[in-house]
Amino acid sequence: MQEEFREEYRKANDSVHVPEELMERTVKAVRTEERRQKTTYFWKYAAMAACVCIVCFGGWKLTMGDRIRVQDVTFSSGEMQIGLTLGNQEAKPDGEEKKEQLTVEIYQMEEKGNVPEELWAVEPSRINGEEVFLGQTEDGRLHAAYETGGQIYYIIEESGDRDFLIEYLKNNYFKFYI
Repeated sequence: MQEEFREEYRKANDSVHVPEELMERTVKAVRTEERRQKTTYFWKYAAMAACVCIVCFGGWKLTMGDRIRVQDVTFSSGEMQIGLTLGNQEAKPDGEEKKEQLTVEIYQMEEKGNVPEELWAVEPSRINGEEVFLGQTEDGRLHAAYETGGQIYYIIEESGDRDFLIEYLKNNYFKFYI
């Protein structure tokens, strides 16, 4: 009985004819849908790639961005002598007075011992992609040391103004080019 039913169904199906216009519209609709899906997939993958780029850039920026850590440091007594640059007490234009609060010393790599070793022991900071060692002594002075171009730079900021020292380092020593 089931075999007879299948035979009748097959004959009935064979006798049905689809109009040519309906077949063309159906084929056209299928092609349009396939193109739409391809476009959708393209934009999905493009959005995923953009997200990956944003995450990678954010990670890079996080690791290469500024990370300022000024740690307390105590130097061994008698190990070094700091030349003070106290300046003149006359009224000066803004910025001039601040510059006199800085002492900048430049050494060759083999003269690394001229910078207190306690400063090299602090956890390094990062300013414009450069590693710099920042410390503050009990008397409030800020000390910065870093190596670049075969030289060692040692900077002492007398007033303890962290913002001034960091801006000074960014503007005068750490030039980061993309």
